[in-house]
Amino acid sequence: MCGADATLVDHIRPHRGDQALFWNWNNWQALCTGCHSSVKQRLERYFNGC
Repeated sequence: MCGADATLVDHIRPHRGDQALFWNWNNWQALCTGCHSSVKQRLERYFNGC
C-alpha cells in the first residue's frame, strides 16, 4: 500500500477460521507491518460496518 518492503502476508478477505480461505494463496497480499496494522485494519472496520 505504501511502497515499503513487505514484512508479512495479509489475507485480502478475512478468513475468520475458514482453513480453505486461510491457505488460498490467491487471497494473500504482501504488506508492511505499518499498513497492516493501520490502513488495512481501518478498511476492514469501514467495510464491515463497525
